[in-house]
Amino acid sequence: PPLNAIAADAPTWLRPTAGTTVVRNIEAADGERYYVVSAGLQCARSVLRMGLLLVMPESDILGGVIAARNRAMAAAAGCTVVLAALCAAGIAWVLRPLQDVANRMRRTARLEESTSREDDQSGQSGSMFSEVHELQTAYAQLSTAISSFTRYVPRDVVKDLMASGELCSIKMAPRVCTMLFVDIAGFTSMCERV
Repeated sequence: PPLNAIAADAPTWLRPTAGTTVVRNIEAADGERYYVVSAGLQCARSVLRMGLLLVMPESDILGGVIAARNRAMAAAAGCTVVLAALCAAGIAWVLRPLQDVANRMRRTARLEESTSREDDQSGQSGSMFSEVHELQTAYAQLSTAISSFTRYVPRDVVKDLMASGELCSIKMAPRVCTMLFVDIAGFTSMCERV
């Protein structure tokens, strides 16, 4: 079929001039594309004109190239997806200690009790980054100080102090109050006997 297409498309190709080379891409009647190389050969002893005609299907030349390109694109896409997944996992791994500190800070700000098991687990999950580890240590000390403070001062007072954002100080302020003085008869003597 390609020879018929060559004869119909360019009949001079079948009789090339000596010393010339022409490369062309044609489409045969069956729809397949071919590369055609026509070269005229010089023969010193012969009066006959000779030519060389090479016909190759385009799929033989580009088929491997296209398949290799498709494989390379699939491999690049696969590597990109794997790399993105590894980056996401790495980011999550790096940020896990920071998320733990942030969650514990929220609980402390609400003055919620944390179980000793949570504190043990958070202490074991120290970060390998020195800055994050220092943040975890500083927060653990702050949490211990606030927990100690809430043992001696009512929680509502501590919440008010934390909500105000000011340092606590001992100061006098005028307030309207109601006071009740009660004397129970015989209370002192009853306490002395106990």
